[in-house]
Amino acid sequence: MAGLYWGEGTKKAFDFINGDPDLVQSYLHGLYVIGVKKKDIKLNFRIFSDMDRNKIARFWSDYLGLEMSQVGWFEIVQSTGKRKLTHGMCRVHVAKGGSYFKLIMSMIDFIKSENSKGPRSSMDRIAHS
Repeated sequence: MAGLYWGEGTKKAFDFINGDPDLVQSYLHGLYVIGVKKKDIKLNFRIFSDMDRNKIARFWSDYLGLEMSQVGWFEIVQSTGKRKLTHGMCRVHVAKGGSYFKLIMSMIDFIKSENSKGPRSSMDRIAHS
């Protein structure tokens, strides 16, 4: 969970952004494990100008098991013709997520501090030499 957020989460608000449906679904599962309620989740999107908003919203809400009422805003970007993200980028926002945000950022800080200690076993020393 912390690793996913470290790589794909925003650092000022409790938002996670990615275009891979399986990765977003894994992140949501992690949210539920730490106690986030499904009703507190809002989905926002970044899509290309030639994409159908309704199809995108329906795809993500169905795939993630959320209600259409949890769909928020769309950021529309000009299509370049070289589309790699079939379903756009999904931003998962947690309403009143401050305490969860602090928990995840604490986990990330812990991982960073453990990594800065260097190798701790003979296998680690071999791997790092």
